[in-house]
Amino acid sequence: MPLTYRTLNSIIYSMRILTISGPLHREYGGPPLAATGIARALSRMNHEVHMFICGQSGTDVLVNSNFYSKLSSDLVNFKVFNRRNQSVYGTFLKFSEIFEVWKKLLKTDLVIFHQVYKLHYLGIWPLLLIQRKPYVLMPHGTLTFYHRKQHRIRKFVFAFPTFLLLRTAKGIFVASEKELVELPYYLKSKGKIVGLGIDLPKFVKPKKNSQIFNILYMGRLTKKKRLDVALKAFSTLIKESNCNLKFIICGSGAEVDEKDLIELVDFLDIAEYVDFRGWVDTVEKDRKS
Repeated sequence: MPLTYRTLNSIIYSMRILTISGPLHREYGGPPLAATGIARALSRMNHEVHMFICGQSGTDVLVNSNFYSKLSSDLVNFKVFNRRNQSVYGTFLKFSEIFEVWKKLLKTDLVIFHQVYKLHYLGIWPLLLIQRKPYVLMPHGTLTFYHRKQHRIRKFVFAFPTFLLLRTAKGIFVASEKELVELPYYLKSKGKIVGLGIDLPKFVKPKKNSQIFNILYMGRLTKKKRLDVALKAFSTLIKESNCNLKFIICGSGAEVDEKDLIELVDFLDIAEYVDFRGWVDTVEKDRKS
């Protein structure tokens, strides 16, 4: 291959990057998609990317194999620290796992943490200080006003180590202007909007002469998404318009949240216009979008 300016530039700026994430579970919302998407995007930019996934069960790895197949397709090296009982908050690391992280850090230029309140950070953060490795943190919304009001007792217990983790980070990378504005005051100077390394959707031509106007929701079924507000507005639209409407809901969530939405649909008497599809994988989304 001829040594062009472009190839020389990619060689000079190629980095060895380690990304650290909690379980890549499809029902944990956007963070697993963003964490894998960012790792893949960096790999496609000719960086050497490694990823540690902490606290995911072996069974759940198989259920969410789409994340791992995509990482492999973009040459992202990954290692899962498995646990019998999986938690969205990750896991405390075993001594052997801490030693493995230590060895990987020796060959790493930059570390990227995904989200804030993760148990495995308690074992990894001291290693970064000892080796003086720079790291950045992507909170994925966990530092917004809304999230800072949730689970206050748990956050109070981990307040001091979390403060130190954030304070010594080289940067706080966020996805939007709103997330940047809502950062704690002592982090605003470190905040930077970088977006997310997610796949662009594949758009298809709409069906011609369709007699139904479809409204599509894709995401977790959780109270903070305020899908209840959208359904109430949809109910009003049905009564006040002459259009043939359909509300398609793709996603899953806690059983109690799904039950509340179904009961709301029944209460509003719009069940015949609302279609709950459940969780839909990427292939199906691309096919039906």
